[in-house]
Amino acid sequence: MDSDDEEIKKKAVEKTDLLFSIFINSPLNYDMLFDFLIRTTNYERQIIAEEYRIKYNKSVFDEINNLISNGDTKNIVTLMFYNYYELDARILHKAFKEGKRDEKAIVEVFASRPQWFLQIVDEEYKRIYGISLKDDLLKEKKSDLITFLLCMLSTPRSKLNTIKTQKQAANAAEEIIKKGLKKYGTDVELFKGLFV
Repeated sequence: MDSDDEEIKKKAVEKTDLLFSIFINSPLNYDMLFDFLIRTTNYERQIIAEEYRIKYNKSVFDEINNLISNGDTKNIVTLMFYNYYELDARILHKAFKEGKRDEKAIVEVFASRPQWFLQIVDEEYKRIYGISLKDDLLKEKKSDLITFLLCMLSTPRSKLNTIKTQKQAANAAEEIIKKGLKKYGTDVELFKGLFV
């Protein structure tokens, strides 16, 4: 651990006492809680949650659950204590599992995260739910969306923007039409290369 990390951890440990004092006040002072949340980073909140468990023998999540009655507020505050990977894993699980599938949320997570990030989300998903994201996707009814998501999960995306001009974009579109749309399913690698 370098000196910067040590300093962040030291400050986060001090902030744990502040969070405890906010939680023990009755009624809960939401202004103080929200001020606390916006003045701490996600990384600090991870340290604080762990330190809280060690120091007070209580879970931050149990405290939130017991003290906050409004469901939306409870959900937001809870989500702020998850690391980014766990948050995405929970968002994806909810989007797949609760009634009607929330395809917008699913696509947003998959399309905006690099492949290495999705691999860690997959590990978190397995840790929390006992099944990998990939295996959970394979249980879904086969569709173009599911196939595409599996490609995104397993195919590293280029860090370089290979299409930089309008002419290059037009050429890529022409390739899609010739090799993809007119011969549906015959060139999966083309679609993976261009879209994933």
